[in-house]
Amino acid sequence: MAGLKDIIFRKTSHGEHFNSLDGLRGMAVIFVMLSHASISGLRFAPWLDFSGSGKYGVYLFFILSSYLLDRQIIIALREGYASTGFWANYFVRRFLRIFPLYVAVLVINYLLTQNQFPHKIELSGAQLWRHIFLQEGVSVFWSIPVEFKYYFVSPLLVVFYDKVLKWNIPLMLGTAGAIILGSVLANRMLDLGPVSLIKFLPIFLFGTLLALVDVLAHEKLKNLDRTRKTLLEMISLGALSGVALLIPPLFMAVTGREIRLDFFHNWFLLFAALWTVFIFCFKYGRGWISRVLSFDGLRIFGVFSFSLYLVHLPVLSWVGTFNLASNSMKTLVFFGISLIFSLLIYILVERPLSLIKVKYEKKSA
Repeated sequence: MAGLKDIIFRKTSHGEHFNSLDGLRGMAVIFVMLSHASISGLRFAPWLDFSGSGKYGVYLFFILSSYLLDRQIIIALREGYASTGFWANYFVRRFLRIFPLYVAVLVINYLLTQNQFPHKIELSGAQLWRHIFLQEGVSVFWSIPVEFKYYFVSPLLVVFYDKVLKWNIPLMLGTAGAIILGSVLANRMLDLGPVSLIKFLPIFLFGTLLALVDVLAHEKLKNLDRTRKTLLEMISLGALSGVALLIPPLFMAVTGREIRLDFFHNWFLLFAALWTVFIFCFKYGRGWISRVLSFDGLRIFGVFSFSLYLVHLPVLSWVGTFNLASNSMKTLVFFGISLIFSLLIYILVERPLSLIKVKYEKKSA
């Protein structure tokens, strides 16, 4: 068991690693899984209805991706080791992290569709190629093209902050604000489609801004006094409560107002703000929320989050056919089987690919 734990929670070799962010990824994928399970009628308890909240978890994934990747780029640029080797390593690792497993799962679902297998995400041959070329995204696949496109936009934005704006905070904020405004207007005036990066760009930019604040003001923030840290912890809990209140069944129960399950899905700025405040405040707070998020049981979901995201729907469909005593038991089995599949995928695919990297020296310019 200790050996398996070491494999799952291996130490990274490329700088600071926050255990709580593993837990945060776990929370994001649990949002997605609970939402889909609830819609299918599987719940741990009748009142635990997360229907319609799956995208809230995806938005959290987007912010975490941009925060962690842009933080890495910002540090490299400011410390002068953003060499050719650094960029080669960045793009190779981003490609290997997402694309091989994404394509493999697409192909498997296509083959299952061709063979009339009941438990799959249905894909035609034309759809398969459109997904591979990031032009379409049915079911859970919609978020992969969006995030993958941001991997190429992100370096351009951060390099612009470095080379042109020279880390001038007002100018950086103004640029981000202009991009967000342009994205919002484009989303209202144009039919951008479900896999358009422009549509979801404000969410990623909040993660970028979080990375900027984290790097540029880290020394001041980590030395806040006890009272301010406590206040940040409370604000973090408030932001999380705000997200929870927007879960459609809970919102309807509290307000007495009937809404569609997708009613809040386009409130990008609100979710971006709530998740960003939550992350920032718990990171620099007293550490109470960080300790909860660092719990190994939650971190496991975070480490397996990508494979869980890709495979949980066919598992959900399959478990739905089981003849079990209760919905709560079915829900537990759904989570258990999803974790087993994801563990196998992690050991056989994700972990080996994650160990591939371009070697370079972090020499300051």
